[in-house]
Amino acid sequence: IMTARRRFIRFDNRGTGSSQRDVPGFSIEELALDIGAVADALSLDRFVLYAELWAVPLVIAYTAKHPERVSHLILFAGFARWEELYEIPRVKTLFSMLDQGDWELFTDTMSLAQVGWQLPEVAQGLAALSRASTTLEQAQAFHGAARQYDVTALLPLVIVPTLVMHPRGAAFPTLDSARKLAAGIPGARLKVLESETLWSNELEPQLLDALDEFLGD
Repeated sequence: IMTARRRFIRFDNRGTGSSQRDVPGFSIEELALDIGAVADALSLDRFVLYAELWAVPLVIAYTAKHPERVSHLILFAGFARWEELYEIPRVKTLFSMLDQGDWELFTDTMSLAQVGWQLPEVAQGLAALSRASTTLEQAQAFHGAARQYDVTALLPLVIVPTLVMHPRGAAFPTLDSARKLAAGIPGARLKVLESETLWSNELEPQLLDALDEFLGD
């Protein structure tokens, strides 16, 4: 649906999917550089950046440094400081499974926590996709590095039109994290979506309507 009137480019982060798996660096600076590399390879002068969850700090870092290339910034279920997310007891419990090397239990439980019992088949498919997209070792390396991410100081430097979207009932990241993002970015809009989980049948039409309203024609 998103591609009906717009060109939509999705790329796999380093260490996942079709990108090179065995990579050494997962610093926020290195991953932000990857955004520019993809844009350069596609000869994109200016573009809209959309990110969800763990990718939100990366696009904030890129946009703060390269506002001339980003026309609009869209952040879904994001946060500025990883430790703020990790301090949530449920999140800490989930990532303890990853730290202990239980890859299948971590992906199954994480996916169910994000999608909920309303769409168990979607959660099961998401977990299988996660296992197919990367390895336990790469996931541990990425999330180990991600726990150091903190782009709070960069929020005032984001000077492009920004939309922050968040499902009202999502257990993590919290709505409070979304409010902090919107408050920290000059002129950012906050759109609260009516959903009890990060992904639901009720959420998709709201998200698409918000995107159309924000981006226009």
